[in-house]
Amino acid sequence: MPGETLVDLPAGRVDLTFTMDLSNQTVAIPILRMVITPADGGPGPRVDGRMGAALSDNGVTHIRVGTAVIERPGRYTVSATGGVSASPNPQLHIGQRTNPFPVVLTTLAIGLILLVTGIVVLVRLVARKPG
Repeated sequence: MPGETLVDLPAGRVDLTFTMDLSNQTVAIPILRMVITPADGGPGPRVDGRMGAALSDNGVTHIRVGTAVIERPGRYTVSATGGVSASPNPQLHIGQRTNPFPVVLTTLAIGLILLVTGIVVLVRLVARKPG
């Protein structure tokens, strides 16, 4: 990093996430200027460079360093210029954020169904006992 790459992007919000191979260490995140331009020309979306919270997973730190809203799917050039990071294996990941709510709601619904089923079975067993 810095650099640029050509990617196929879907319509909708995309996150630009900086990653580095370390965990529980303080390293300065490089100040990046990110630009997304359509491969076929024309103006690209505005990149919001607000940073998110740092998350660590298996020794890799992930920090959202920008977001953009892609109006139409297609090929785009994503470029990042600015400071060079001294971090081990710095990378910029580009992609859509997954929404955890459908998974959480499905899990809660299954749990509720199992709980109600268990209560119904228990009530029937108690009702069948003589005396």
